[in-house]
Amino acid sequence: MSSLYPRSDLSSNSLSSLLQSVLSDLEIYNLAYDTKLVVRSRLFDPAVFIYTVIGILNRDKEFTLRNIHYEYTCNMLKKGKESLSWEPFYDFLDKKQMPVFLKSLCDRLNEISIKEVLSDTKELVDA
Repeated sequence: MSSLYPRSDLSSNSLSSLLQSVLSDLEIYNLAYDTKLVVRSRLFDPAVFIYTVIGILNRDKEFTLRNIHYEYTCNMLKKGKESLSWEPFYDFLDKKQMPVFLKSLCDRLNEISIKEVLSDTKELVDA
């Protein structure tokens, strides 16, 4: 099955590592709650959720909430954390807010990138 999304040169592990080096799990958690992606917080980990989404988008796997739940559960178990069954997982997410959350995440990454570029430019000017 071909993906609806173009594949990146980077593996999902590289993308996840890159994201982890720029944003902490706490920042991802705060973005998820600020954008109201997470309706209830019991046992839900927004950082694992976004790494799961990155993994699915980066492979030829159908992008459905069921697939996200399955992989999210696997990722939580790999981390030694308790996972959620389908119903709580489905109920804890406001599906309409997912694009808002992803846009907010991209905006935050752009903001960090711009700050780094400006910082590098200032150092060059000072030199």
